[in-house]
Amino acid sequence: MSTDESFLRQEVEPYIDTLYLKSPLLKRHRDSAVIHLLRTFEDWSRWGTLNSALKGEPIQFHTRLRWAHEAIPWALRWVWSDCPLEGSRSLDLNWDAYSEAVELMQLGFKYYQLCRCFILFSRGFIRVDTAKEQKRIRFSFRSQEEQERDAASLIYGICTLEPTKHS
Repeated sequence: MSTDESFLRQEVEPYIDTLYLKSPLLKRHRDSAVIHLLRTFEDWSRWGTLNSALKGEPIQFHTRLRWAHEAIPWALRWVWSDCPLEGSRSLDLNWDAYSEAVELMQLGFKYYQLCRCFILFSRGFIRVDTAKEQKRIRFSFRSQEEQERDAASLIYGICTLEPTKHS
C-alpha cells in the first residue's frame, strides 16, 4: 500500500468524524444521555479496575482505567453537541440507554486512538498506508525498533507507577 493523502483527508477523515452520528443515544434528551454515559464511565472505572486489582493484574487495571478516561471526553462532547434538549428527560436507569452509552463509549475510545494516529502521522512519527479500492488505511511505525521502544516504554510506565501514599 502507499499513501494517498487526498483519500485520507477527503474521504477517511470526514467519515471517521461523522461516524458517531449513527448512535441511537444521540436521539435521547441530553441530560438522559449524559447521565448514562457517566454511569458507564463509573462502572467501567470501578468494576473493571476493581476486578483487575483483585486478580493482581496491574497492566489490565491501568489499561481499563485508561480506556475509560480516553473514551469519556469524546462521548460527552458528542452528546453535549448533538442531543436534543426537548423531550422526555428521565435520569432513571434505562438499560437500553445504558447499552447505547456503552456503544458510544467504545466508539469514543476508537475515535481517540484514530485521532492520535492521525496526529502522529501528521507530525511524521508514524506512517500510513492507504488502499482506496479496499477503503482501508493502516498506521504503522517507521521501524520495528520504534514499535518495540514504544510498547516497552508504555509497559514500563504502567509497571513502575507507584500509587499515591496517603499519610
